[in-house]
Amino acid sequence: MPAGAQHWLYNDGDAPLVAIYVFDTNNNINQLEPSMRKFLLAGGFSKGQVHFAENILKGIDARFLSEALGVSMNVTKKLQSRHDQRGEIVRVELEHGLHLLNPPSSSSFPTQDQHLQYQHRQTCQRFDGHDSHNICTMEVRHSVERLDKADVYSPGAGRITRLTS
Repeated sequence: MPAGAQHWLYNDGDAPLVAIYVFDTNNNINQLEPSMRKFLLAGGFSKGQVHFAENILKGIDARFLSEALGVSMNVTKKLQSRHDQRGEIVRVELEHGLHLLNPPSSSSFPTQDQHLQYQHRQTCQRFDGHDSHNICTMEVRHSVERLDKADVYSPGAGRITRLTS
């Protein structure tokens, strides 16, 4: 992941999940100190756990947060977890599921190059007649016109698709 990118995981419980994170804090982008910055969106740290950050929702006025999220003050106070010792968790009720904001499907906006949505071509050259000395190049073509493949989507601002080489 690029430096400064946020990430989170969601598992609906239908399969076991093991997550392994590797953080590189000794790079030029980390300008503060060689340590990882961690904060919680909701929930709290377990009792006795050393922490230097808090739940990010604690800093927002409860009335404003309640109005913005369209939930009751009771739910807002649970999200802010002022005196919560349960640890790092946000629970999603299974019958409601987790609904994420997604851009409209690309089928509603046909493109000229739909056959180029995703193609790749690989060529290899063999040197010295040995299979172990191959040099391969791969060309990948990805259509950024596919709205459902946007990296970032906001209904008011549009979409962003990252291209990397």
